Amino acid sequence: MGSLGFVERDVGLVDERTARGEEEAPPDVFQLKVPAPKTYGSFGDLLDDEQFRVVEEAGRGSNGFVFKVERTCSVVKDLFYAIKAIPRDSFDLETSMCTEEEFLLK
Repeated sequence: MGSLGFVERDVGLVDERTARGEEEAPPDVFQLKVPAPKTYGSFGDLLDDEQFRVVEEAGRGSNGFVFKVERTCSVVKDLFYAIKAIPRDSFDLETSMCTEEEFLLK
């Protein structure tokens, strides 16, 4: 199999030669469909829907917060994840590099 290049939202994993338009993808390259991101009304809604519980705030930066979370339904103990939360009003600032919609499309 050729080396894999990048993920495109509508195509999936593609051979890097195909990404450059040089040839068709070989038949052994599998396709991975990337689902569209979900939008939640609040951070709490995301946590509830994805069955996460905040353990602690892990960090804070100029554009958001990072939380250490764990799944409430997990049978595995001490398995933690990190979620970065960017406040929606950050996208409305004059210094914002993109809108929330543009960010979600990236």
